[in-house]
Amino acid sequence: FFFFFNSNGVCEFGTYYGVNSIDVGFSFSFYSTGNVYMAGETESTDHISSPGAHQINRAGFTDAFLVKFSGSGIREWATYYGGISFDYLGSCAVNADGQVFIAGSTSSSSGISTAGSYQPVVAGIYDAYLAKFSSSGNRVWGTYFGGSSADGTNFCITDDAGNIYMVGSTESSDGIATPGVHQTTHQVANDAYLVKFNSAGMREWGTYYGGNNEDYAMHCALGQDGDIYFTGRTQSANGISTFDAYQIEFGGLTDAFL
Repeated sequence: FFFFFNSNGVCEFGTYYGVNSIDVGFSFSFYSTGNVYMAGETESTDHISSPGAHQINRAGFTDAFLVKFSGSGIREWATYYGGISFDYLGSCAVNADGQVFIAGSTSSSSGISTAGSYQPVVAGIYDAYLAKFSSSGNRVWGTYFGGSSADGTNFCITDDAGNIYMVGSTESSDGIATPGVHQTTHQVANDAYLVKFNSAGMREWGTYYGGNNEDYAMHCALGQDGDIYFTGRTQSANGISTFDAYQIEFGGLTDAFL
């Protein structure tokens, strides 16, 4: 479901979205014209996509979906997104030109990437994915992101230049980091990661972030100076804090990190 409230707390519109199975909305993003994009996951076989959509039919067990609403709550278009297996949605984001990005995790070997993309084939048990759509619902490009084990994305954000930043967690010791970044090697179990793609869908850099135990990145944001902030949870006693941090030492069974 989706609701819109005005600044006085009055509900201007509300709508269900889904039909004959499990449908969950996980993320939404606004554009300056008042349009709203909602993204999620679905097991429903109908009432999700619109005629002429990028992907009209559900392809696997669970597909992601992306839908665009007008400011008055009218659906403009909607599409499934996925392949022959399981496809999960982490986040969506809209850039200054009204183009929308979706990111998530997939075990599908089809339906995700485009020809000539950064990573055209799935590399592990699960890979992260990132796809770009035009404001009219046409897919511009799509790519996998990951190594030889399990990789997932929880959140993505875009800047004024159209670059995209993704955060998530990874069990892969390959396919994530680039030379010269903060942390080039995978430590143990799940590490967090942060990666930057340009507007054409090519990776510019990527880094691990983690220590000697489980680390997960959940959310990220951009500062006015272009710096990237991200947060998550950790069980690591090293590799997280800096020497002059607010809290230098690991405090409990699981700590937050920033």
